[in-house]
Amino acid sequence: MTDAPLCRVSDLGDPDALTVTTTDRSGRALGLIVARWQGLLMGFVNRCPHEGVPLTVMRSERLMDRALGGKYLACGKHGARFKIQSGMCTAGPCRDGLTPVALTVRDGQVFLVAWPVDVAPVSPNPAAPEGHPLS
Repeated sequence: MTDAPLCRVSDLGDPDALTVTTTDRSGRALGLIVARWQGLLMGFVNRCPHEGVPLTVMRSERLMDRALGGKYLACGKHGARFKIQSGMCTAGPCRDGLTPVALTVRDGQVFLVAWPVDVAPVSPNPAAPEGHPLS
């Protein structure tokens, strides 16, 4: 687990998402997305699998697509859309989902559980319980 908190749970609405940067003990930086949907917290590497750019690459675009009920994260470069609960790509020029990362909450603060070994896109995060609206 990283020593420094990524954010406070209270920093996030529901639904909501924010970007943070953390570093490991050697100083290596990693951009992350911390998202909240129906009380669940999810974490993803902030990198679109289409071209490897951060989802927040363009200031004119929102990270979260509120027009669709806040259920999706959106890449500002080419409009790829990802389920907030799983990181699965649902629209746009991507075949893979966002890379999930495990988060934990301690004393109201959100921490990264483990540094991702491979930051290439992987299968969706099973963060939502069975029967969850976005599973």
